Amino acid sequence: VSTWGLSSVWILAPLYAGLIIVLYQIGKPPAALFERDRKQKSQSLSQMLEGRVPLALFLFMVCSLRLVPNMAMDKLISFILKDQDVSAFQIGLIQSVFLFSASAGMLLMAFRFKSGHEKLFMVVCPLLGIPLMLVLGWEGCPIWLMTLLLIPIGLILWGTSPAMVSYSHQLFPKGGGVASAITMGMAWGGGGMIQAKITSHFVALGMPQRAFHAIIPCLLLATVGAMLLPSLSSALQSKTETVETA
Repeated sequence: VSTWGLSSVWILAPLYAGLIIVLYQIGKPPAALFERDRKQKSQSLSQMLEGRVPLALFLFMVCSLRLVPNMAMDKLISFILKDQDVSAFQIGLIQSVFLFSASAGMLLMAFRFKSGHEKLFMVVCPLLGIPLMLVLGWEGCPIWLMTLLLIPIGLILWGTSPAMVSYSHQLFPKGGGVASAITMGMAWGGGGMIQAKITSHFVALGMPQRAFHAIIPCLLLATVGAMLLPSLSSALQSKTETVETA
């Protein structure tokens, strides 16, 4: 883009399209797999969610609110530090602290997380993020403290996000693909849309740091919503009773 401007989009578009076609042909599954899928009866969305579409929508709302700070963090850091005449290189380094902490948190979850505690993580972690948002929203917060706080924020708010995916998969075992779409795709998009409104509003006011305080209600609502979600043990028990009755 820096070399050819927006015309580079028209140059890259056919190249990417050709690459997609080549990769599709190379990775195309054998015809036998397609024949197997045709024989299987397709399920509707309601069947995959076992008729609990409202619950899936509620889970989407809870996860979207939970992910607002994750989606807003790098943007707000950039706006805040730019106002303090911090160089682009330093801004990138500070943003990397948050992203590295998030990656480290997810790695720890992969090794140490025990199934069955998903709902607890979904309730507790947003609450732990609230005091951190309060400090980040303080206008006198020095850069060194902001950078330091990004470590626990990355670990707690982003690093524990796989718990949502695990919870969704166990809540909707017949619709694993839909469960993944809700917590790994749609919820991130929903959180991004919410943070965009918050971020743009406070940036327009010239007070980007105040956006952290505006994120707190999102975390509170995510906590309350997570508390209202069914526990996996009770959900499993109700399914077992339904099967026995049938």
